[in-house]
Amino acid sequence: MNSQGEINVLNCQIQQLELSAELKRAANANGIKTMQQLLRYRTQEVERWPGFNIQLVHEYVNFLEMKGMGVLVDHC
Repeated sequence: MNSQGEINVLNCQIQQLELSAELKRAANANGIKTMQQLLRYRTQEVERWPGFNIQLVHEYVNFLEMKGMGVLVDHC
């Protein structure tokens, strides 16, 4: 994916992405609005947030991998 596509996905509101309602609710409940914000945290930390679980972390990681951006996960 080109960098413009990456920027669009990373800055797009999570509520507008093709993700489960459960993941959208958990992100919103934790004040996360974009993938860029979510990527600031390690997956181990996100998994412990209220409303998140390992399945939702896998969903978000798989989503980014399908977009060719899996290398960004836990890269902080």
